[in-house]
Amino acid sequence: MTWGYAFLMDDWLIVICKLSLSLFVGGLIGWERQLAHKPAGLRTHMLVSFGSTLFVMVPLHVGGFGVHPNPDALSRVIQGVTAGIGFLGAGEILHQSRNNRETKRNTVKVQGLTSAAAIWVSAALGVAVGAGLYAIGLIGAVFTLFTLKLIKYLEGRIPSLADRTPSIKVSKSTGRLRQKQDIYTEDYEDDYEDE
Repeated sequence: MTWGYAFLMDDWLIVICKLSLSLFVGGLIGWERQLAHKPAGLRTHMLVSFGSTLFVMVPLHVGGFGVHPNPDALSRVIQGVTAGIGFLGAGEILHQSRNNRETKRNTVKVQGLTSAAAIWVSAALGVAVGAGLYAIGLIGAVFTLFTLKLIKYLEGRIPSLADRTPSIKVSKSTGRLRQKQDIYTEDYEDDYEDE
């Protein structure tokens, strides 16, 4: 190991660039979520991406000062980040589902899946930047914004998708779950009548 190469890998400029880029890509997604008035907004997504980058940079720099990073350690860190972010995403789903008190009926609604997925993607972008895959981080952020903005717009324009939101109801008397199935069977009734 030569100290010149070790110093280059630990150069402050490289560290600052990686961390700044991770804040930027997390901020792009967080800004879109903030504009959509979602609980997990700008700061949350920036911190998720930033933290993921930090977690990935540690085994890259500790393993021989960047000369011979341990791929097993990096793999374990990425697995840990992925699992840990799942808990944050689950909290987002439960938070939004619990706070929906529009009706007095016992209706189970799952909300916040897109926000949870956006948190997960922010972590993945942070991992990519931390590993030095800057192009993947930037292109991934652009594709994520495309998905969150343009695809949502297109979903609203297709009436058949907007009308087919499944619902699950809990019967007060028996406590059993009942799913509304008429929305799924109406299109296929003609197919089964011929048989």
